[in-house]
Amino acid sequence: MGVAKAWKRLTINFASKEVLLKKIKEELTKTNGKLSPPLQERLQCLEPQELAEAICQVGGELPPMAVYALNNFVLEEGIAEKWISSLAIERKEAYKLVLIEALGILRLNQAAWPLVELLKSRNGAVQMAAAKALGRMSTRKLIPALIEGIKKEEFWLPARVAPVILTEPELAAPLLKQLLMEKDLPEDVYLAAIELLKEMRHPDTAALLEEIFAGHRVKAQGKILAILTELDGVKSQSLAASLLEHPAWQLRLQAVNTLKDLQVPGWLELIKPLAQDENQRVRQMVVWLLKSEESEESEESEESEESEEKGGKARA
Repeated sequence: MGVAKAWKRLTINFASKEVLLKKIKEELTKTNGKLSPPLQERLQCLEPQELAEAICQVGGELPPMAVYALNNFVLEEGIAEKWISSLAIERKEAYKLVLIEALGILRLNQAAWPLVELLKSRNGAVQMAAAKALGRMSTRKLIPALIEGIKKEEFWLPARVAPVILTEPELAAPLLKQLLMEKDLPEDVYLAAIELLKEMRHPDTAALLEEIFAGHRVKAQGKILAILTELDGVKSQSLAASLLEHPAWQLRLQAVNTLKDLQVPGWLELIKPLAQDENQRVRQMVVWLLKSEESEESEESEESEESEEKGGKARA
């Protein structure tokens, strides 16, 4: 009976949405963001769309603490989850912007990816609001969502989110490793993850790339070798030497160039067998390198002989 009387009183006191919004505004202004139980109970009966409108009309004129108080209440009532599902289908810009603002304040884990997706919106205001909302979220919540986006082949992501991912290498590196060890993802997904690992400059990046190398396809393996060449000369030397007999000619060719660029001791002897390689490009490259080296040695020998002759004449 008590509940019925209370509900009747609420209905009488706040018969219209306009009156309710006015009352909310007055109370929040007076109490610096706190709502009385009757107002909270009435708010609970609003549909998500109406609640979004309430925050739109009231929140913009109040200090941030007031909006935060509203959102704390919304979170408890589980309406935020409905907001997330509404983001994709909501057509009215004003409502959408309010939902984005509220979700940014809430910092919900499950809101991270929907907000990231809004960065693709053709609506500039929505893009900016989503970026602002994401900026409020901790990177520890955001990074898993961003890496999940890469996995979903959202290839526009790396350039925009790399700065965020790079702020938490200890968190991001294991997640990227986990992604790279998954089977049967599109190769471009692996390439994007490898590129982020490179940019991260995590102390264990070279070891991690070496560990996952064998499980990847030729294009990804080539990228890993190129990055290892930049990060760790010793690891890349041994890896390149092992690739001289790889079934893929692309990797054999890259291995030859890597050994040449690193000037690995005895690299000419290592690549000599490939002068008879079945692949024309590999064969031509190795033959050219061997001839070039012989030519340089011949020139150096001639210069040395000339120098000795001049020295002998000078002494005479």
